[in-house]
Amino acid sequence: MRPDAAPVIPLVGSPDEAGAFRRLMTYHECAIMEVETKLKVFDAEFGLQHDRNPIESIRSRLKSVESMVEKLEREKRPVRVEVQMRSIAMNFWASLDHQLQYKKALTAKEEAAVADELRALSDAAAELDARMQRLCQYLFEE
Repeated sequence: MRPDAAPVIPLVGSPDEAGAFRRLMTYHECAIMEVETKLKVFDAEFGLQHDRNPIESIRSRLKSVESMVEKLEREKRPVRVEVQMRSIAMNFWASLDHQLQYKKALTAKEEAAVADELRALSDAAAELDARMQRLCQYLFEE
């Protein structure tokens, strides 16, 4: 576990169960670090070969124990691993969408208007990504 983010482990069962849960959380954290390392190596090697780096930033997180327990109770199925790769435009859109969907109380009418606007922004972000990809291919084709 990251020393600054060690989870508080709820002691629901025996000390052995709590220890097993801590080990599981540590394995998950180690897997996240391994994926991050592989992406950083890929980015560095690509940069050496092509004189540019495709990865703007790498961020990771392991959901809190409380969040995982809440999701397990809500969905009644195992929590799956999620890996997201986003362009800068996609990240902006997703962050805004998350804030609006989960952090702000809206009326049904406001939700509909926001959903329409988010759909339009999503289309615009996709078009921007496509245009940037075409420009990148033009500039860096070998």
